[in-house]
Amino acid sequence: MSSPRNPFPKAARDALRGGARVHGESSLNTFADVSSLTYCHADADGFAAYLNQFNPGNFRYKDAGVQQWQYVEPYDHWQDTYGVDAVKVFWHTGHGGMDGNGTFFAPLGAKWNGQTWVNSTQMTLANQTLRYVFWSTCLSLRVHDGHSPWRSWAARARGLRMIFGWETVSWDNPNYGKNFWRHWNSTRKLSSAWLQAGWDAGRDQAPSVAAMGASADEAKNRVFNEGQLFWEAVSSAWMWWVYWDAARSIDTPVETSLQAPPAEAYLLELGPLGGRRKALASVGEVTVVDDGLAQIQLAAPAAAGETTASPLTQGSIVDAANGVVSALDLPDVDLVASTTRVLRTAGASADERADDAVAGYAVEYRQVVDGVPVITPEGGYLRVQLDAGGNPTAATLTARPVRERLARPVRTTPSPDGEPLGTSALDDQLGAHLAPLTADAVSAAPIPGTREVGYVIDGSQAYLGASQGSLVDFGQGLFKKVRVTVPLNQ
Repeated sequence: MSSPRNPFPKAARDALRGGARVHGESSLNTFADVSSLTYCHADADGFAAYLNQFNPGNFRYKDAGVQQWQYVEPYDHWQDTYGVDAVKVFWHTGHGGMDGNGTFFAPLGAKWNGQTWVNSTQMTLANQTLRYVFWSTCLSLRVHDGHSPWRSWAARARGLRMIFGWETVSWDNPNYGKNFWRHWNSTRKLSSAWLQAGWDAGRDQAPSVAAMGASADEAKNRVFNEGQLFWEAVSSAWMWWVYWDAARSIDTPVETSLQAPPAEAYLLELGPLGGRRKALASVGEVTVVDDGLAQIQLAAPAAAGETTASPLTQGSIVDAANGVVSALDLPDVDLVASTTRVLRTAGASADERADDAVAGYAVEYRQVVDGVPVITPEGGYLRVQLDAGGNPTAATLTARPVRERLARPVRTTPSPDGEPLGTSALDDQLGAHLAPLTADAVSAAPIPGTREVGYVIDGSQAYLGASQGSLVDFGQGLFKKVRVTVPLNQ
Protein backbone atom coordinates (compact mmCIF):
# COMPACT_ATOMS: atom_id res chain seq x y z
CA MET A 1 0.00 0.00 0.00
CA SER A 2 1.14 3.54 -0.70
CA SER A 3 2.12 5.82 2.15
CA PRO A 4 0.14 9.04 2.67
CA ARG A 5 1.78 11.90 0.82
CA ASN A 6 1.93 15.54 1.76
CA PRO A 7 -0.22 17.46 -0.75
CA PHE A 8 1.75 20.70 -0.29
CA PRO A 9 4.85 21.21 -2.47
CA LYS A 10 8.19 21.35 -0.66
CA ALA A 11 8.60 25.10 -1.10
CA ALA A 12 5.30 25.68 0.67
CA ARG A 13 6.17 23.25 3.45
CA ASP A 14 9.48 25.02 4.06
CA ALA A 15 7.63 28.33 4.43
CA LEU A 16 5.32 27.04 7.16
CA ARG A 17 5.67 28.19 10.73
CA GLY A 18 4.06 25.63 13.00
CA GLY A 19 1.40 24.81 10.44
CA ALA A 20 -0.26 28.22 10.61
CA ARG A 21 -2.58 29.35 7.80
CA VAL A 22 -2.73 25.96 6.13
CA HIS A 23 -6.28 24.64 6.46
CA GLY A 24 -9.57 25.06 8.33
CA GLU A 25 -12.92 23.23 8.30
CA SER A 26 -16.50 24.06 9.20
CA SER A 27 -19.44 21.66 9.32
CA LEU A 28 -23.05 21.68 10.42
CA ASN A 29 -25.28 18.84 11.46
CA THR A 30 -27.41 21.23 13.52
CA PHE A 31 -28.45 24.63 12.17
CA ALA A 32 -29.87 27.78 13.69
CA ASP A 33 -33.17 27.63 11.81
CA VAL A 34 -33.07 24.68 9.39
CA SER A 35 -33.64 20.93 9.84
CA SER A 36 -30.64 18.81 10.80
CA LEU A 37 -28.32 16.63 8.71
CA THR A 38 -26.46 13.53 9.88
CA TYR A 39 -23.00 13.13 8.37
CA CYS A 40 -21.53 16.61 7.87
CA HIS A 41 -19.14 16.48 10.84
CA ALA A 42 -17.79 13.09 9.75
CA ASP A 43 -17.36 14.42 6.21
CA ALA A 44 -15.26 17.42 7.28
CA ASP A 45 -13.38 15.36 9.88
CA GLY A 46 -12.26 12.94 7.17
CA PHE A 47 -10.84 15.82 5.13
CA ALA A 48 -9.15 17.47 8.13
CA ALA A 49 -7.69 14.24 9.51
CA TYR A 50 -5.58 13.73 6.41
CA LEU A 51 -4.09 17.22 6.44
CA ASN A 52 -3.56 17.08 10.22
CA GLN A 53 -0.95 14.37 9.61
CA PHE A 54 1.26 17.08 8.14
CA ASN A 55 0.03 20.39 9.56
CA PRO A 56 -2.53 21.13 12.29
CA GLY A 57 -5.50 23.15 11.16
CA ASN A 58 -6.12 26.76 12.16
CA PHE A 59 -9.68 25.97 13.26
CA ARG A 60 -12.40 23.33 13.25
CA TYR A 61 -15.85 24.87 13.73
CA LYS A 62 -19.05 22.86 14.21
CA ASP A 63 -22.76 23.70 14.45
CA ALA A 64 -23.27 26.87 16.53
CA GLY A 65 -19.60 27.72 16.04
CA VAL A 66 -20.20 28.22 12.29
CA GLN A 67 -21.29 31.86 11.94
CA GLN A 68 -21.47 34.47 9.23
CA TRP A 69 -18.35 36.42 10.25
CA GLN A 70 -16.16 33.55 9.01
CA TYR A 71 -17.26 34.23 5.43
CA VAL A 72 -17.50 38.03 5.11
CA GLU A 73 -15.12 40.99 5.09
CA PRO A 74 -13.45 42.27 7.18
CA TYR A 75 -13.76 39.34 9.57
CA ASP A 76 -13.05 36.37 7.27
CA HIS A 77 -9.37 36.41 8.30
CA TRP A 78 -9.90 37.38 11.94
CA GLN A 79 -6.64 37.72 13.84
CA ASP A 80 -4.96 36.29 10.72
CA THR A 81 -6.04 32.89 12.02
CA TYR A 82 -9.80 32.34 11.88
CA GLY A 83 -12.20 32.36 8.94
CA VAL A 84 -12.35 31.24 5.34
CA ASP A 85 -9.64 33.63 4.14
CA ALA A 86 -7.18 32.94 6.96
CA VAL A 87 -6.15 29.58 5.47
CA LYS A 88 -4.95 28.25 2.13
CA VAL A 89 -7.53 25.45 2.07
CA PHE A 90 -11.07 25.72 3.43
CA TRP A 91 -13.72 22.98 3.64
CA HIS A 92 -17.41 23.63 4.39
CA THR A 93 -20.01 20.89 4.81
CA GLY A 94 -23.71 21.52 5.37
CA HIS A 95 -26.86 22.56 3.58
CA GLY A 96 -26.53 24.67 0.46
CA GLY A 97 -28.56 25.93 -2.47
CA MET A 98 -28.52 28.30 -5.44
CA ASP A 99 -31.16 30.75 -6.58
CA GLY A 100 -32.16 31.54 -10.14
CA ASN A 101 -29.59 34.34 -10.35
CA GLY A 102 -26.68 31.99 -9.60
CA THR A 103 -26.25 33.12 -6.00
CA PHE A 104 -25.11 30.36 -3.65
CA PHE A 105 -26.60 30.41 -0.15
CA ALA A 106 -26.01 28.39 3.01
CA PRO A 107 -27.65 28.31 6.45
CA LEU A 108 -25.35 28.55 9.46
CA GLY A 109 -25.31 27.39 13.06
CA ALA A 110 -25.98 30.51 15.11
CA LYS A 111 -26.95 34.15 14.74
CA TRP A 112 -24.20 36.74 14.24
CA ASN A 113 -24.95 40.38 13.50
CA GLY A 114 -28.60 39.36 13.22
CA GLN A 115 -27.90 36.84 10.42
CA THR A 116 -28.09 33.03 10.37
CA TRP A 117 -27.34 32.58 6.63
CA VAL A 118 -24.59 33.62 4.25
CA ASN A 119 -24.58 33.92 0.45
CA SER A 120 -21.91 34.21 -2.20
CA THR A 121 -22.56 37.90 -2.95
CA GLN A 122 -21.39 38.68 0.59
CA MET A 123 -18.04 36.94 0.09
CA THR A 124 -14.68 38.11 -1.21
CA LEU A 125 -12.51 35.01 -1.48
CA ALA A 126 -8.71 34.83 -1.60
CA ASN A 127 -7.86 38.50 -1.30
CA GLN A 128 -5.91 37.44 1.80
CA THR A 129 -4.84 33.80 2.06
CA LEU A 130 -7.36 31.36 0.56
CA ARG A 131 -6.40 29.39 -2.56
CA TYR A 132 -8.73 26.34 -2.56
CA VAL A 133 -12.33 26.22 -1.33
CA PHE A 134 -14.41 23.05 -1.02
CA TRP A 135 -18.19 23.52 -0.83
CA SER A 136 -19.38 20.07 0.23
CA THR A 137 -23.01 21.13 -0.12
CA CYS A 138 -25.78 20.79 -2.66
CA LEU A 139 -25.84 23.02 -5.74
CA SER A 140 -22.72 24.99 -4.88
CA LEU A 141 -21.05 24.92 -8.32
CA ARG A 142 -23.79 24.66 -10.93
CA VAL A 143 -23.16 24.17 -14.65
CA HIS A 144 -26.65 23.57 -16.11
CA ASP A 145 -29.94 25.46 -16.58
CA GLY A 146 -28.24 28.76 -17.40
CA HIS A 147 -25.82 28.54 -14.48
CA SER A 148 -22.03 28.47 -14.62
CA PRO A 149 -19.17 28.69 -12.11
CA TRP A 150 -18.18 31.98 -13.77
CA ARG A 151 -21.63 33.45 -13.18
CA SER A 152 -21.68 32.40 -9.50
CA TRP A 153 -18.09 32.85 -8.39
CA ALA A 154 -15.89 34.90 -10.75
CA ALA A 155 -16.70 38.20 -9.08
CA ARG A 156 -15.99 36.64 -5.67
CA ALA A 157 -12.53 35.21 -6.52
CA ARG A 158 -9.49 37.45 -5.97
CA GLY A 159 -6.56 35.06 -6.21
CA LEU A 160 -8.39 31.77 -5.74
CA ARG A 161 -6.93 28.81 -7.62
CA MET A 162 -9.75 26.23 -7.50
CA ILE A 163 -13.35 25.73 -6.33
CA PHE A 164 -14.88 22.30 -5.65
CA GLY A 165 -18.64 21.82 -5.48
CA TRP A 166 -21.81 20.29 -6.93
CA GLU A 167 -24.11 20.76 -9.88
CA THR A 168 -26.77 18.60 -8.26
CA VAL A 169 -28.43 17.94 -4.93
CA SER A 170 -25.90 15.70 -3.16
CA TRP A 171 -26.18 12.73 -0.81
CA ASP A 172 -25.77 13.18 2.93
CA ASN A 173 -22.62 11.08 3.22
CA PRO A 174 -19.79 10.87 5.79
CA ASN A 175 -16.99 9.98 3.39
CA TYR A 176 -16.49 12.77 0.84
CA GLY A 177 -13.51 14.25 2.67
CA LYS A 178 -11.87 10.92 3.46
CA ASN A 179 -12.41 9.56 -0.04
CA PHE A 180 -11.11 12.75 -1.64
CA TRP A 181 -7.69 12.01 -0.15
CA ARG A 182 -7.89 8.29 -0.94
CA HIS A 183 -8.41 9.09 -4.61
CA TRP A 184 -5.83 11.87 -4.55
CA ASN A 185 -3.27 9.35 -3.35
CA SER A 186 -4.08 7.22 -6.40
CA THR A 187 -4.34 9.91 -9.11
CA ARG A 188 -2.33 12.91 -7.79
CA LYS A 189 -4.89 15.19 -9.45
CA LEU A 190 -7.14 17.40 -7.33
CA SER A 191 -10.06 17.55 -9.75
CA SER A 192 -10.01 13.81 -10.46
CA ALA A 193 -9.99 13.06 -6.73
CA TRP A 194 -13.04 15.26 -6.15
CA LEU A 195 -14.97 13.82 -9.09
CA GLN A 196 -14.23 10.24 -8.06
CA ALA A 197 -15.11 10.84 -4.41
CA GLY A 198 -18.36 12.46 -5.48
CA TRP A 199 -19.27 9.53 -7.67
CA ASP A 200 -18.48 7.17 -4.79
CA ALA A 201 -21.34 8.61 -2.74
CA GLY A 202 -23.96 8.20 -5.43
CA ARG A 203 -24.08 7.36 -9.10
CA ASP A 204 -26.85 9.89 -9.80
CA GLN A 205 -25.07 13.08 -8.72
CA ALA A 206 -22.74 15.43 -10.56
CA PRO A 207 -19.64 16.77 -8.78
CA SER A 208 -17.94 19.76 -10.42
CA VAL A 209 -14.60 21.60 -10.20
CA ALA A 210 -13.53 25.03 -11.48
CA ALA A 211 -10.09 26.63 -11.75
CA MET A 212 -8.89 30.16 -12.45
CA GLY A 213 -6.06 31.54 -14.57
CA ALA A 214 -4.78 34.49 -16.57
CA SER A 215 -5.72 32.76 -19.84
CA ALA A 216 -8.02 30.00 -21.02
CA ASP A 217 -5.07 27.63 -21.38
CA GLU A 218 -3.80 28.33 -17.86
CA ALA A 219 -7.20 27.79 -16.26
CA LYS A 220 -7.82 24.67 -18.34
CA ASN A 221 -4.44 23.18 -17.48
CA ARG A 222 -5.02 23.89 -13.80
CA VAL A 223 -8.47 22.28 -13.60
CA PHE A 224 -7.25 19.10 -15.30
CA ASN A 225 -3.70 18.83 -13.99
CA GLU A 226 -3.17 20.67 -10.70
CA GLY A 227 -1.90 17.96 -8.39
CA GLN A 228 -0.77 19.76 -5.23
CA LEU A 229 -1.96 22.59 -3.02
CA PHE A 230 0.07 25.60 -4.06
CA TRP A 231 0.58 28.81 -2.11
CA GLU A 232 0.54 31.41 -4.88
CA ALA A 233 -2.47 33.51 -5.90
CA VAL A 234 -3.54 33.42 -9.57
CA SER A 235 -5.45 35.70 -11.91
CA SER A 236 -9.22 35.25 -12.13
CA ALA A 237 -9.43 36.56 -15.71
CA TRP A 238 -10.47 33.11 -16.92
CA MET A 239 -12.30 30.23 -15.31
CA TRP A 240 -12.46 26.67 -16.62
CA TRP A 241 -14.55 23.86 -15.19
CA VAL A 242 -15.05 20.14 -15.49
CA TYR A 243 -17.80 17.82 -14.24
CA TRP A 244 -19.25 14.37 -14.52
CA ASP A 245 -22.62 14.55 -16.23
CA ALA A 246 -25.47 12.30 -15.12
CA ALA A 247 -24.94 8.55 -15.16
CA ARG A 248 -26.64 6.51 -17.87
CA SER A 249 -27.63 2.91 -17.19
CA ILE A 250 -26.42 0.10 -19.41
CA ASP A 251 -29.00 -2.49 -20.45
CA THR A 252 -27.51 -5.89 -19.67
CA PRO A 253 -28.97 -9.40 -19.46
CA VAL A 254 -27.65 -9.74 -15.90
CA GLU A 255 -29.37 -8.03 -12.99
CA THR A 256 -27.19 -5.57 -11.08
CA SER A 257 -29.79 -4.95 -8.37
CA LEU A 258 -32.33 -7.05 -6.50
CA GLN A 259 -35.61 -5.99 -4.92
CA ALA A 260 -35.98 -8.82 -2.39
CA PRO A 261 -33.54 -11.05 -0.47
CA PRO A 262 -32.11 -14.06 -2.34
CA ALA A 263 -32.82 -17.62 -1.29
CA GLU A 264 -29.28 -18.03 0.07
CA ALA A 265 -27.35 -15.35 1.93
CA TYR A 266 -23.79 -15.21 3.23
CA LEU A 267 -21.36 -13.17 5.20
CA LEU A 268 -18.36 -12.58 2.95
CA GLU A 269 -14.72 -12.25 3.97
CA LEU A 270 -12.96 -10.04 1.41
CA GLY A 271 -9.33 -10.19 0.39
CA PRO A 272 -7.05 -7.12 0.14
CA LEU A 273 -6.22 -5.59 -3.23
CA GLY A 274 -2.51 -5.54 -2.43
CA GLY A 275 -2.30 -9.19 -3.43
CA ARG A 276 -3.29 -8.26 -6.97
CA ARG A 277 -0.46 -5.81 -7.55
CA LYS A 278 1.65 -8.13 -9.69
CA ALA A 279 -1.24 -9.17 -11.93
CA LEU A 280 -2.48 -5.60 -12.34
CA ALA A 281 1.04 -4.35 -13.09
CA SER A 282 1.05 -6.43 -16.26
CA VAL A 283 -1.59 -4.05 -17.63
CA GLY A 284 -0.33 -0.69 -16.38
CA GLU A 285 1.33 1.26 -13.57
CA VAL A 286 -0.38 0.32 -10.30
CA THR A 287 -0.96 2.30 -7.12
CA VAL A 288 -2.52 0.37 -4.23
CA VAL A 289 -3.83 3.01 -1.83
CA ASP A 290 -5.28 0.60 0.74
CA ASP A 291 -6.96 -2.79 0.98
CA GLY A 292 -9.98 -1.50 -0.90
CA LEU A 293 -8.66 0.88 -3.57
CA ALA A 294 -6.20 0.47 -6.42
CA GLN A 295 -5.53 2.64 -9.46
CA ILE A 296 -4.10 1.34 -12.76
CA GLN A 297 -2.64 3.91 -15.16
CA LEU A 298 -3.24 2.49 -18.64
CA ALA A 299 -1.88 5.24 -20.88
CA ALA A 300 -0.46 8.73 -20.73
CA PRO A 301 -3.28 11.26 -20.25
CA ALA A 302 -4.27 13.33 -23.23
CA ALA A 303 -3.46 17.03 -23.37
CA ALA A 304 -5.38 19.05 -20.79
CA GLY A 305 -8.94 19.69 -21.87
CA GLU A 306 -8.70 17.82 -25.17
CA THR A 307 -12.29 17.52 -26.35
CA THR A 308 -14.35 16.08 -29.15
CA ALA A 309 -17.11 17.63 -31.20
CA SER A 310 -18.51 14.19 -32.07
CA PRO A 311 -19.36 12.26 -28.88
CA LEU A 312 -18.97 8.50 -29.04
CA THR A 313 -21.89 6.12 -28.76
CA GLN A 314 -22.46 4.24 -25.54
CA GLY A 315 -21.77 0.98 -27.35
CA SER A 316 -18.32 2.04 -28.53
CA ILE A 317 -17.44 3.34 -25.06
CA VAL A 318 -18.45 0.07 -23.42
CA ASP A 319 -16.60 -1.98 -26.06
CA ALA A 320 -13.38 -0.08 -25.33
CA ALA A 321 -13.83 -0.51 -21.57
CA ASN A 322 -14.59 -4.22 -21.97
CA GLY A 323 -11.15 -4.61 -23.50
CA VAL A 324 -9.64 -3.29 -20.26
CA VAL A 325 -11.72 -5.73 -18.18
CA SER A 326 -10.46 -8.60 -20.31
CA ALA A 327 -6.85 -7.44 -20.01
CA LEU A 328 -7.08 -7.11 -16.22
CA ASP A 329 -8.20 -10.75 -16.04
CA LEU A 330 -9.81 -10.91 -12.57
CA PRO A 331 -10.91 -14.56 -12.58
CA ASP A 332 -12.36 -14.56 -9.04
CA VAL A 333 -14.31 -11.30 -9.39
CA ASP A 334 -17.50 -11.16 -11.43
CA LEU A 335 -18.17 -7.73 -12.92
CA VAL A 336 -21.23 -6.46 -14.76
CA ALA A 337 -21.23 -3.21 -16.76
CA SER A 338 -23.82 -0.98 -15.08
CA THR A 339 -23.42 2.72 -15.97
CA THR A 340 -21.57 5.14 -18.21
CA ARG A 341 -20.76 8.78 -17.51
CA VAL A 342 -19.58 11.66 -19.66
CA LEU A 343 -16.84 14.06 -18.55
CA ARG A 344 -17.68 17.57 -19.75
CA THR A 345 -15.75 20.81 -19.68
CA ALA A 346 -16.29 24.49 -20.46
CA GLY A 347 -14.82 27.89 -19.69
CA ALA A 348 -15.49 31.60 -19.60
CA SER A 349 -14.02 35.05 -19.14
CA ALA A 350 -15.67 38.42 -18.89
CA ASP A 351 -15.80 38.64 -22.70
CA GLU A 352 -15.81 35.04 -23.97
CA ARG A 353 -17.54 31.72 -23.36
CA ALA A 354 -16.28 28.29 -24.42
CA ASP A 355 -19.31 26.02 -24.72
CA ASP A 356 -19.58 22.64 -23.07
CA ALA A 357 -17.63 19.87 -24.79
CA VAL A 358 -16.91 16.21 -24.08
CA ALA A 359 -13.50 15.64 -22.45
CA GLY A 360 -13.82 11.94 -21.65
CA TYR A 361 -15.94 9.03 -20.51
CA ALA A 362 -16.13 6.40 -17.80
CA VAL A 363 -17.74 2.99 -17.57
CA GLU A 364 -18.54 1.50 -14.17
CA TYR A 365 -18.76 -2.24 -13.58
CA ARG A 366 -20.45 -3.50 -10.42
CA GLN A 367 -19.28 -6.61 -8.57
CA VAL A 368 -21.72 -9.51 -8.36
CA VAL A 369 -21.22 -12.45 -5.97
CA ASP A 370 -23.20 -15.59 -6.80
CA GLY A 371 -25.72 -13.47 -8.63
CA VAL A 372 -26.08 -10.98 -5.78
CA PRO A 373 -24.70 -7.46 -6.41
CA VAL A 374 -22.54 -5.38 -4.12
CA ILE A 375 -24.69 -2.30 -3.39
CA THR A 376 -22.23 -0.16 -1.41
CA PRO A 377 -21.77 2.85 -3.76
CA GLU A 378 -18.11 3.43 -2.81
CA GLY A 379 -17.00 -0.20 -3.07
CA GLY A 380 -17.36 -3.24 -5.26
CA TYR A 381 -16.71 -1.51 -8.58
CA LEU A 382 -14.27 -1.15 -11.44
CA ARG A 383 -14.30 2.20 -13.23
CA VAL A 384 -12.58 2.50 -16.57
CA GLN A 385 -11.80 6.07 -17.64
CA LEU A 386 -11.40 6.97 -21.32
CA ASP A 387 -10.25 10.15 -23.07
CA ALA A 388 -12.32 12.12 -25.56
CA GLY A 389 -11.31 9.76 -28.35
CA GLY A 390 -12.42 6.68 -26.41
CA ASN A 391 -8.92 5.49 -25.51
CA PRO A 392 -8.69 3.90 -22.01
CA THR A 393 -6.41 5.93 -19.74
CA ALA A 394 -6.97 4.59 -16.23
CA ALA A 395 -8.97 2.13 -14.16
CA THR A 396 -10.06 2.46 -10.54
CA LEU A 397 -10.63 -0.84 -8.74
CA THR A 398 -12.46 -1.40 -5.46
CA ALA A 399 -13.94 -4.85 -6.25
CA ARG A 400 -12.18 -7.30 -3.92
CA PRO A 401 -11.90 -11.10 -4.14
CA VAL A 402 -14.08 -13.18 -1.82
CA ARG A 403 -11.86 -15.30 0.43
CA GLU A 404 -14.59 -17.02 2.42
CA ARG A 405 -18.39 -17.41 2.41
CA LEU A 406 -20.17 -18.04 5.68
CA ALA A 407 -23.80 -19.10 5.27
CA ARG A 408 -25.97 -16.75 7.30
CA PRO A 409 -29.74 -16.77 6.68
CA VAL A 410 -31.82 -13.61 6.49
CA ARG A 411 -33.09 -12.54 9.91
CA THR A 412 -36.86 -12.49 9.97
CA THR A 413 -39.74 -13.24 12.32
CA PRO A 414 -41.03 -16.78 11.55
CA SER A 415 -44.08 -16.75 9.33
CA PRO A 416 -46.81 -19.37 9.85
CA ASP A 417 -46.93 -20.05 6.14
CA GLY A 418 -43.14 -20.05 5.75
CA GLU A 419 -43.03 -17.00 3.48
CA PRO A 420 -39.60 -15.27 3.22
CA LEU A 421 -39.07 -11.62 4.06
CA GLY A 422 -41.15 -9.81 1.46
CA THR A 423 -41.25 -6.38 -0.12
CA SER A 424 -43.74 -4.90 2.33
CA ALA A 425 -41.68 -6.00 5.33
CA LEU A 426 -38.58 -4.47 3.77
CA ASP A 427 -40.48 -1.24 3.19
CA ASP A 428 -41.37 -1.15 6.87
CA GLN A 429 -37.76 -1.68 7.97
CA LEU A 430 -36.37 0.95 5.60
CA GLY A 431 -39.06 3.40 6.62
CA ALA A 432 -38.25 2.92 10.30
CA HIS A 433 -34.59 3.77 9.64
CA LEU A 434 -35.52 6.84 7.57
CA ALA A 435 -38.02 8.33 10.03
CA PRO A 436 -35.56 9.76 12.61
CA LEU A 437 -33.43 11.31 9.85
CA THR A 438 -36.39 13.26 8.42
CA ALA A 439 -38.54 13.88 11.50
CA ASP A 440 -38.52 17.67 11.12
CA ALA A 441 -38.27 17.83 7.30
CA VAL A 442 -41.06 19.08 5.04
CA SER A 443 -41.22 15.85 3.05
CA ALA A 444 -39.26 12.79 1.95
CA ALA A 445 -39.93 10.92 -1.30
CA PRO A 446 -38.28 7.69 -2.53
CA ILE A 447 -35.85 8.23 -5.39
CA PRO A 448 -36.77 5.90 -8.28
CA GLY A 449 -34.18 3.25 -8.99
CA THR A 450 -32.40 3.47 -5.62
CA ARG A 451 -34.12 0.52 -3.92
CA GLU A 452 -31.54 -2.30 -3.84
CA VAL A 453 -30.86 -5.56 -2.05
CA GLY A 454 -27.33 -6.93 -2.06
CA TYR A 455 -24.02 -7.07 -0.26
CA VAL A 456 -22.95 -4.12 1.89
CA ILE A 457 -19.20 -3.74 2.48
CA ASP A 458 -18.11 -3.16 6.07
CA GLY A 459 -14.33 -3.14 6.34
CA SER A 460 -13.01 -6.52 5.24
CA GLN A 461 -16.47 -8.11 5.34
CA ALA A 462 -19.73 -7.81 3.46
CA TYR A 463 -23.21 -8.64 4.73
CA LEU A 464 -26.57 -8.82 2.99
CA GLY A 465 -28.55 -5.62 3.25
CA ALA A 466 -31.27 -3.50 1.68
CA SER A 467 -31.00 0.20 0.89
CA GLN A 468 -33.28 2.96 -0.31
CA GLY A 469 -32.60 6.57 -1.27
CA SER A 470 -34.97 9.45 -0.60
CA LEU A 471 -35.05 13.07 -1.70
CA VAL A 472 -35.70 15.14 1.40
CA ASP A 473 -37.17 18.64 1.29
CA PHE A 474 -35.89 20.60 4.30
CA GLY A 475 -37.72 23.78 3.37
CA GLN A 476 -36.39 27.24 2.46
CA GLY A 477 -35.06 25.94 -0.86
CA LEU A 478 -32.88 23.24 0.71
CA PHE A 479 -32.84 19.60 -0.34
CA LYS A 480 -30.65 16.58 0.38
CA LYS A 481 -30.53 12.95 -0.68
CA VAL A 482 -30.59 10.50 2.21
CA ARG A 483 -29.78 6.78 1.94
CA VAL A 484 -30.77 4.27 4.62
CA THR A 485 -29.45 0.72 4.80
CA VAL A 486 -30.96 -2.20 6.71
CA PRO A 487 -28.78 -5.24 7.54
CA LEU A 488 -30.59 -8.45 6.69
CA ASN A 489 -28.30 -11.28 7.86
CA GLN A 490 -26.13 -9.78 10.60
